[in-house]
Amino acid sequence: RVLERGSFNTPVSIEGDPQPSDKEDVYLIDQESIQFEDGGPGNDWAVFRFKANEHTGKLPGTVQGHYNIASEDVKRGAKVRITGYGIDSEDPKRHFAQQTHDGDVTLAGGILRESLLEHTVDTMGGNSGSSIIEEESQEIVGIHTHGGCGFFGANKGTMINRHEKLKAAIKACLDSELE
Repeated sequence: RVLERGSFNTPVSIEGDPQPSDKEDVYLIDQESIQFEDGGPGNDWAVFRFKANEHTGKLPGTVQGHYNIASEDVKRGAKVRITGYGIDSEDPKRHFAQQTHDGDVTLAGGILRESLLEHTVDTMGGNSGSSIIEEESQEIVGIHTHGGCGFFGANKGTMINRHEKLKAAIKACLDSELE
């Protein structure tokens, strides 16, 4: 499924039904900019550019702010945070509404895949694609991709600093903003 837009400042759900963001907080995705891999834990990512908001003419980074990408590897034991829009069957107001949880890095670089990142942050379906932020540096260290329930046994993601193709895609996307 191709994403067409991204939304910020999403309100709480009403009786479990997600609510739309205000039109000033919705940005179309530049479909020509999309690059991705769907290669499982440690190799699952997408990079794309947003277009300026149709109503304000502003890009989301200008309005919402942004995080830098870490230049150094995250270490095992580091405190990390994920903010996303996952399922919440216990609180209908929080179902697919923005939530933040924190935890620890339990693995930074796997034997079979150097860019594998494992963590203990509480996530649910719908959190995939969320940035993994290291608390100390306040920088993005990875992308959450797979929850720990069932087959995978632990929460997993793709560590940016050890994934050359992902780093190149991010650089190309950022460089295209300067053109």
